Amino acid sequence: MDNSTLLHQLITQGKLACQASPLFEQQPTPPPADWDFSRVEAMLLGLAIGDALGNSTESMLPADRRQAYGEIRDYLPNRRAGGRAVGLPSDDTQLAFWTLEQLLDDQALIPENLARKFTQGQIYGIGSSLRGFLRSYKDHARSWQQSGQPSAGNGALMRIAPILIPHLRRPTPALWADAAIAGMITHNDAASNACCVAFSHLLWECLLLEKAPAPDWWLETFVAQARLLEGDSSYSSRNPALPYQGPVWQFVEREVHRALQENLSVLQACQRWHSGAYLLETMPCVLYILERHAHEPEEAILRAVNDTWDNDTIAAIVGAAVGALHGRPGLPRRWISSLLGRTRAEDDWHIFELIEAARQTFWHADPLLTEDNLLAVLSYLPSFEQPSFSPGEWVAQQGHLPYFDYSSAVLAFEKALYSNGFIQPFNWTKWYEGLLLKDHPELLQRASLQTLRKLLTAHVRADRFNEGHLADIFESGHMLMILKRLAEIQQPGN
Repeated sequence: MDNSTLLHQLITQGKLACQASPLFEQQPTPPPADWDFSRVEAMLLGLAIGDALGNSTESMLPADRRQAYGEIRDYLPNRRAGGRAVGLPSDDTQLAFWTLEQLLDDQALIPENLARKFTQGQIYGIGSSLRGFLRSYKDHARSWQQSGQPSAGNGALMRIAPILIPHLRRPTPALWADAAIAGMITHNDAASNACCVAFSHLLWECLLLEKAPAPDWWLETFVAQARLLEGDSSYSSRNPALPYQGPVWQFVEREVHRALQENLSVLQACQRWHSGAYLLETMPCVLYILERHAHEPEEAILRAVNDTWDNDTIAAIVGAAVGALHGRPGLPRRWISSLLGRTRAEDDWHIFELIEAARQTFWHADPLLTEDNLLAVLSYLPSFEQPSFSPGEWVAQQGHLPYFDYSSAVLAFEKALYSNGFIQPFNWTKWYEGLLLKDHPELLQRASLQTLRKLLTAHVRADRFNEGHLADIFESGHMLMILKRLAEIQQPGN
């Protein structure tokens, strides 16, 4: 679906606060054929990680946060997870991944359906502008075109990253229309819409970059688009010591450039212009952090978490950018493996399923598995369930390293996995979230067929580098749980 015509109608009729920029006619550069979708995975994971690292100390002054917690480098204990130090979402993650849900449901942006999606679950840490949207759309039954709030808050920008994904295979100018329309649903404001589109353009360019750009690239790339989109709107600084009246893009250009010239730390710069949810504060914070630290993604996210007031949203936006630039290798393993993947109270692992579904739907799908493929692999389940079953035994010979001698049933099972299309090429060594499925077996109860496929691939591949790994998987009962979940999926109706 191409929303370009709808965009031009909304702008012409004065229903969407944005200038008719030349960008809306510009063809995005297509990704090369060998481009790695893990850049998108990391963009979305970076968003969720930044949110999760920051949301337990959101709206604290950096000095107070540091006094209470020191330098935050990992997730803090969270009461919503029984006091465990794990990554949980706030509205940033929820709304971004609910956007991805709608895109997957409809294979395109359908504004009415996205607006409805935002009304269907409890939102953690909801902002005033989003409350205003919900009152208008849900309580007063106004249309989605009428319900966006005239707010220059950062609540639309924080969730905009998934809008890029349906356009990966065949990019057209409709991408920029989708960014503007998705943004206006909750925040119909000139600065917000301009930031959503300009930052979407920046993220798209990040996904295609082969290495970290020169520091001034971030500011120049954003401002070049934002100035044409926002026009001459007027916003006021909330810091009396830094008076300003004018468009957001102009303030960002002036103040970020000035801070760079003075070589301010992130903390010093963000204290100068403040670091709240107001785009006149959020955008200079995001761009200054990227100017200073985009080449070191962990540090970029940590500076957003530790040195700003609205730290979860600023870290989520920064996380999306550095994830898009560096891919999965740029995100620490500990942050991914301890991210629960929730968007709601009881849907742990859900964001990982959505990311995989996005890869299959909007980039390259793995070959389909047939009913016969599933039955061929499941035919081994009765044998593995027998109390007498053993995966094999360790063999130790003098002068040789010990090795595991697998039983004929396990060897035949492994061969069946290969011959029936379960073993697929992917970078399993960087699939850190897969550890959650082993450490928290209850998550397997909601795992999709594609997730089970990746999990079986990871275990078979790991056995090549870690002698006896498959034996451990059998002996722990983990393989039985995988196959029983596969049997549930194979049932008619699933």
